[in-house]
Amino acid sequence: MSTDRTFRLLIKCYCVLLVIIYIKIGLLDRVSFDQTGKFKATVCDYLQYYTASVFARNDNPAGAYDFKKLGMEGENITGQKIKRIAWNYPPTFLLIVYPFSFLSYSSSLFVWLFVTLTGYSFVLYKIAPHQLTYWFAITFPATFMNIAHGQNGFFFASLLGGGFLLQKEYPLAAGILLGLFACKPQLALLIPLILIVGRRWKILASMTATVVVMVVVSAMVFGWKTWIAFFNNASFVRNLFETGEAAWCKMPTFFISLRMAGFGNLVSYSVQAAIAIVVTAIVCYVCYQKRGAEISNAIFALGILLVTPYAFVYDLTILAIPIAYLAWQGYIKGWYLHEKFLLSVVWHMPLFTMFIALFTPLQVGPLILIACFTSALYRFFRYERGLTFEVSN
Repeated sequence: MSTDRTFRLLIKCYCVLLVIIYIKIGLLDRVSFDQTGKFKATVCDYLQYYTASVFARNDNPAGAYDFKKLGMEGENITGQKIKRIAWNYPPTFLLIVYPFSFLSYSSSLFVWLFVTLTGYSFVLYKIAPHQLTYWFAITFPATFMNIAHGQNGFFFASLLGGGFLLQKEYPLAAGILLGLFACKPQLALLIPLILIVGRRWKILASMTATVVVMVVVSAMVFGWKTWIAFFNNASFVRNLFETGEAAWCKMPTFFISLRMAGFGNLVSYSVQAAIAIVVTAIVCYVCYQKRGAEISNAIFALGILLVTPYAFVYDLTILAIPIAYLAWQGYIKGWYLHEKFLLSVVWHMPLFTMFIALFTPLQVGPLILIACFTSALYRFFRYERGLTFEVSN
């Protein structure tokens, strides 16, 4: 057996082992069976999407922002006791999840995860067209986190990665995907600026038009009162992550890292802002050059995760995009010293950083993101200067 085939076999065995671990430590807790033996999904974050959509179907979409009523409706749907659920998304995202409410809760959850995981895996394969990509995509720890939480990480990672893939040949389609990505505004803040700096006017126009259309259509379908209710709840979301009610161990941002270390909100926000300014400036420079699109996209995606103070571990599905870009560049052009090891650490990051933060006052996730960002910059500048890499395949 060749060395390459042996390596691939070992990778596949490791991925299978990870799946077994994931099932053992979390996924089994997410399913149950009723007295008739019928499959029943337990309560997870997806319930907020489903319940908000039920309110919309009952001609009361603004009621989704009343978290007490949302919880009561969630209990009626699942028949399970709910500590708290909260719908914090803009009405534009309600347009997307609304159709899934016409299924039962358990079926809707399964379809949502299956459809978005399929799109997510396909996008990653298009970035890194290798047979092991699907194995890495399925067993990526952020994939497990997203499934366990019933979250939307696959959906938004697919939109961002799809926007990157389409930007050159289909700029209008890329803009539509990035406009849909803006349904999660805390992650989309960097995108318009980068499009302006990169002179990607068609993408920017398409993205802007998509956002405007989504806002208008959501207002027409759900009413402007829904938008008012969304903005009225902004303070709730801020308090959620400032006070620690949002489980800081699951939030790999510099703001949270400093809050866990004992610093106040002012210092934490100030450091987060300073880092965001520096990272934004670097990403703007890289995208302005219009060179090495794959590496630039990796840096762009990492910048999105570094700039925001509000992100959860399941949002790290986005991290799969720069990992795929950088790994593919290493595979086809050669690796430099320690790059394989670093990408391995980054790939495992969504799992071990959360557990470190769970048992200690340390959130090391942002430091690993910075290390990956620096590594991507190193590759970019070597590429820009036409330099080769120290370690070949």
